[in-house]
Amino acid sequence: MNLGEKLKELRKERNLKQEELALMLNVDRTTVSNWERGEKQPSIDILIKLRSIYGVTLDEIAGLKNDNPRSDINLDTLISDPVVKLLSEKTGIPPRTISAFITALKTDQEK
Repeated sequence: MNLGEKLKELRKERNLKQEELALMLNVDRTTVSNWERGEKQPSIDILIKLRSIYGVTLDEIAGLKNDNPRSDINLDTLISDPVVKLLSEKTGIPPRTISAFITALKTDQEK
């Protein structure tokens, strides 16, 4: 399941309309639609808000259930990346979660 599909699934599980979610996030409904169709990606700030709205972790939003050991190598490499460390320091999000999200985005774009 890609990020857009996961975002749509989480929204529907909470019986929210795109318009309602858009109001909660202070974005246009079309923006929510674009995320769910995979045409655009939400920012990390939006993902943090979605985490609170849905009561899930960023790992769950990213659909992180990785049984592929080769992906763990990439994940471990990303965790030590200075940009990931900086994002972690500024947001309080664990580096592993940020790395997993980046990995999920890369995987989604490769399809």
